[in-house]
Amino acid sequence: SRRDALAAAAGAAIVAAPLGASATVEYANVPFLGGSDVVDVNNANVRVYTRFPGMYPTVAGKLVKYGPYTSFDDIISRKQFTSAEK
Repeated sequence: SRRDALAAAAGAAIVAAPLGASATVEYANVPFLGGSDVVDVNNANVRVYTRFPGMYPTVAGKLVKYGPYTSFDDIISRKQFTSAEK
């Protein structure tokens, strides 16, 4: 009957509907991507540095462009940064 067909279609739609996404954080270092005063320079984007006076756009662009870095000394040893930027 028509009622049985609609009930079957509704049941199939419920089964086929995707489950809601969980709200868990997949990457534990998300705060270091711009949500705190400490920044993961190897993973943060340029916009993170707008919160730090003197960093955006010049120094921030260079940090993003010339990474990844292994340490702070690695950052300041790069020839792309001027002495004033270091």
